[in-house]
Amino acid sequence: MEAAVLPIFAQVSVGYVATPEDIANAAVFLSSPLAAYITGVNLRGGGGMFPDL
Repeated sequence: MEAAVLPIFAQVSVGYVATPEDIANAAVFLSSPLAAYITGVNLRGGGGMFPDL
């Protein structure tokens, strides 16, 4: 499976395929007091794969 999708994810700007922990870290940050002043944001977790969307 990994060999089949690796060429697709080679285009990701950050240089690696995200793990569930990467997405969870964003969710934890946004639900923490550190993000108290952030409102109305669409957070795309694509690692820069589709920057023009």
